[in-house]
Amino acid sequence: MNDNNKIKYYSCEKVLSYNKPYTFAMSNRGTGKTTDFTRFIVKRFLEKGLQFIYLKRCYEDIISTAPEFFNSDYLKMKFPGHEFEYKKKKFYIDGEIAGYPMVLNTPTRNKGIPLEHIGTILFDEFLTEDNRYITTANNPYQEVHNLCSLIETINRGVGRLYREELKVIMLANSVSLINPYFACWDIDKAFVPGKRFITGRDWVLEFFIDEDIARAKAESPFGRMAQKAGYGDYAFGNQFYLDNNAFIEDIKPHYWHHCNLIYAGETYGIYEDKKKGIFYISEKYDPRCLITYALSDEDHNENTYALSRKQDLYKNLVENFEYGNVRFSSMRCKTVLLTFLNRCK
Repeated sequence: MNDNNKIKYYSCEKVLSYNKPYTFAMSNRGTGKTTDFTRFIVKRFLEKGLQFIYLKRCYEDIISTAPEFFNSDYLKMKFPGHEFEYKKKKFYIDGEIAGYPMVLNTPTRNKGIPLEHIGTILFDEFLTEDNRYITTANNPYQEVHNLCSLIETINRGVGRLYREELKVIMLANSVSLINPYFACWDIDKAFVPGKRFITGRDWVLEFFIDEDIARAKAESPFGRMAQKAGYGDYAFGNQFYLDNNAFIEDIKPHYWHHCNLIYAGETYGIYEDKKKGIFYISEKYDPRCLITYALSDEDHNENTYALSRKQDLYKNLVENFEYGNVRFSSMRCKTVLLTFLNRCK
């Protein structure tokens, strides 16, 4: 076998040593993140009896991935003599129930699962390749709230307010730095390019590129074809391929300020370049402005107006968005507001 084609195993021990409730690990494809975090989960079960939740976004994802969850030569090498099996919607190790699959989009499917021994939640591929997440018209962070609700249910300790041992592990390939999770928890604001480990009070993010794997894949026949298709930087390198700069442009001093908007608890300014007929949505807003519209029921209060579909501003924003005449001040602003505008089309 060519040395470039040999598997090189990733270790999750360093990122877990930060001992945070939330652990995020992102990298290029094929580094072995899921494999080694699975090893960690198995070890926790064998040594401490802590069961796990294998979390996916929808039931179709569970059907396609759960039966192969334990199918790894690496696990067999690390745990010789142990038996791994998935049957009847449960994960078994040596004949004992070790874990359960759960989904985010249909909470009722999770009913009936005993939770008193759950110690780990593994959310694999928490970022989507099409930038579609669970949202509602009023809430771009609905998926994050679904996850928080699930964790709150699992986290109820017997005689304790919460379980210190509960760990939430979220894994993904390098799809997008701006996503509902990072935007909601301000992780994108803490991101430092080139820094492998970034920490917050309750979370740690490991972002890394295995250069050897990236190089070997790029030089393979399949890699060369992927690069010709424009997929190489994402698959093998460190590019967030959904984070393109299309429609990103900050406001100029002479742009006319229409009003302010509030969406998902954040305030934005609406500006217009009268000469070009282009609208700008910016994180810079005028705090003295007397007109502030709320885009959702949750944001509406005595200091705001509800933005109705009948109003000219609403119609102008949606129509200009369809014609490509709306700009956003940042990737974060674009990601959050696209949730609203895409639902209005």
